[in-house]
Amino acid sequence: MINWSLESEDAVLSTYVYRYSVLGKTIEVRAVLDKAINKFKLRFVSIKPSDENEVSLLTILTSHFRFTIDYIPSDKIVMIYPSPETELFDDLRSISTYIDSLIALIIEVLSYSSNPLLKSEINYELLSRGWILDLGESATSMFKVYDTKVGIMRVNVELEHHQLELGKVKVDILIRAITALNCIVNSLANKGFTESIIYDDLGIAHLIGEFPSLGILTLIADKIDGIINDVVKSCSQ
Repeated sequence: MINWSLESEDAVLSTYVYRYSVLGKTIEVRAVLDKAINKFKLRFVSIKPSDENEVSLLTILTSHFRFTIDYIPSDKIVMIYPSPETELFDDLRSISTYIDSLIALIIEVLSYSSNPLLKSEINYELLSRGWILDLGESATSMFKVYDTKVGIMRVNVELEHHQLELGKVKVDILIRAITALNCIVNSLANKGFTESIIYDDLGIAHLIGEFPSLGILTLIADKIDGIINDVVKSCSQ
């Protein structure tokens, strides 16, 4: 969850700011509480420094998140402004949910822009990290088996959209564990996964989940690897 800082306050407005540094860039978000209508307004999201290539990639997100983009070349800064129908929120928590989703995809754009890979390079990198890739005609899938000290997890990932298209990634996780089964299931549930099947007596569970993505396979693998590593660390204590 975003940690907002109260920057200023008067009888009319309270101004909140959030700054996040990633990949050598600073993402700044500003919002205000309009006391006259008792509503929060998202003012803008800025990214600095940025270049024109990143601006072009960010336009992929505009239709889904309903914002406009302005680029100031002299300052190398991207300004993202919400549309009138998306700028009002009931509370900061609602803005945080919107911004969390947006920033996750902005980071995908920035990561891809800083290190674009050819298809052959993507396949090699995934294979070197234990992922098996299947590039089908209508869908792309990949899987990995994690043999850890808390149990064995087979993760299958499927996406029906192409790279640099906004869509959803579907994730299936099959778990085989004994003593740590409930811990693994609860940890994954806290990360947004849903229990499908659990057989406590057999030490087997199946969970499913999905998240928005631009279809950049190496970044999807990074995300899943990070989730599983967090779960293993949490359930090893």
